[in-house]
Amino acid sequence: MSLKALCTSIAIVALLPASVRAEQVALDFTATVWLDTAGYAPVGSVISGHYVFDRDPASFTSQPVDPRYLQGESGTDYFYTARTGDTRLQFPSGSPDVSKGFRAIEVIDNTTWTGPTTDSVSFLQMTLGVSYYLDLRGPDTSFSGSALPTNSWLSGGWTQGYFSIQDIFHTSTVLSAQVTSLSVSPVPEPATAALMLVGLAGLAFARRRA
Repeated sequence: MSLKALCTSIAIVALLPASVRAEQVALDFTATVWLDTAGYAPVGSVISGHYVFDRDPASFTSQPVDPRYLQGESGTDYFYTARTGDTRLQFPSGSPDVSKGFRAIEVIDNTTWTGPTTDSVSFLQMTLGVSYYLDLRGPDTSFSGSALPTNSWLSGGWTQGYFSIQDIFHTSTVLSAQVTSLSVSPVPEPATAALMLVGLAGLAFARRRA
């Protein structure tokens, strides 16, 4: 890489809007299937998934929630349409194409869906009439208001985790799985990536000079 090209790439990164350069977080999970009626994965098998989302609230647009879709839940509900992100899922039967469609995050403060009151955050991907949900729940003191939970809560503050697939045409759950592991890691910002390229270019140049 020439010095001119390197400087140009750094300048482009520096001029990117803050919404483009905002911190992104990657969620990787595994879950054990306990219900399957559509042939996605045998009961007892392990599935995995990868979600990337933007922590900057400016990257979301809040929408009112239709009461028909709350499934009897009460609490303060915040529904955000994600403008940026990435979803990848892997089942024993293969990897579904979830590259397109509707992506959102739902934050519920003090929900009483089943059992005691909890706080909840759900990651939704809707593609070709199928909805994929990663739902994490924790004590009702986990967080308050509309903000996304912290990375430390996502790493280990939740106490219940579920992954499900719903066929919206039949309004039924066709797969349910219990989350068994979840890891959270920051995604390098473009500026960080550019600095890494600078370092690699410098090493390559030094090696050629040596």
